[in-house]
Amino acid sequence: MKYYVNKKIILSVQNEELVLLNMKDGIFYGIDEIGYYIWSFMEKKVEINLISKFVSEKYSVSEEQAYKDVMEFVNQLSVYKLVKLK
Repeated sequence: MKYYVNKKIILSVQNEELVLLNMKDGIFYGIDEIGYYIWSFMEKKVEINLISKFVSEKYSVSEEQAYKDVMEFVNQLSVYKLVKLK
């Protein structure tokens, strides 16, 4: 699955959390430490399967669970128009 990070997002790091401002709708979104970790790869256009592998290794969960969690996160970002899925 391909994704594209919305270019109209302003980022700020606050206490190990990522705060995103969608300039189109003016809404702020807070992302926790794990989401921030995933987002850092997404900004570099890393494939979801590889992000899942990194999450699996860092947080000691199965690759299947990591993939499921990463996809859930990416789908939420898509709902809020922070990323576009293709």
